[in-house]
Amino acid sequence: MSTHETYTANEIMDILTELDVEVSFESAEENEFNVANINCELGEIEFFCLLVVNSPFFEGLRLHSFRFGGDNPIRFVNEFNEEMRTARASVKFDNEGLIEVDEDGDAFMHAQADIHFAGGVTKEHVQFMFEMWIEDLVDFHEITFDDEEEEPTHVPELGILGDTTLLVRITACLGGGRSMTAREMARLLENDRHIINSILYKERKRFVNDGAQPPRWSLKAKS
Repeated sequence: MSTHETYTANEIMDILTELDVEVSFESAEENEFNVANINCELGEIEFFCLLVVNSPFFEGLRLHSFRFGGDNPIRFVNEFNEEMRTARASVKFDNEGLIEVDEDGDAFMHAQADIHFAGGVTKEHVQFMFEMWIEDLVDFHEITFDDEEEEPTHVPELGILGDTTLLVRITACLGGGRSMTAREMARLLENDRHIINSILYKERKRFVNDGAQPPRWSLKAKS
């Protein structure tokens, strides 16, 4: 598995396209920030990928997404940042130290994450970071899905597992040909979704997802 110290814009866009993200590239000369940028859209989610240092062989990138809204924006970003995440959220303040709002009085909120290539990272690692970023943006933009209102799938095997590892319990959830999102498993197992996601992505030889948003996971077929 090869690692890379740098990535080109095309290589990064290829990774995003594999995740069904719609992308368009702007050179540093084409945008107001004077930084090469990839505009990204996936369903309701929009974000920007700023490519940094030494075009055309970039040494890292910075991810941004913005939104207006929230009855209590400071509380929202504090609770968002308390969880184990790739993204960090913040509220923007104006020159007078007041929360910046739009014409409707909705606060300006910002999510950001960095991916560095120094020391060498694999394409799989970069893809994983993008996947975790997108998962965080679902929460940041407060996007809900139909299955979040449903009762968790009943898994009879869980009742007889006793005190087993989370990996074993996740495997049991997906037994019998079942497929679930990380959110469904988190509710069923009463555990943190981000911890479950870290196991699902780490154990790619065991688990596979369908590439949807949110991704549904199943056990990988034995070859």
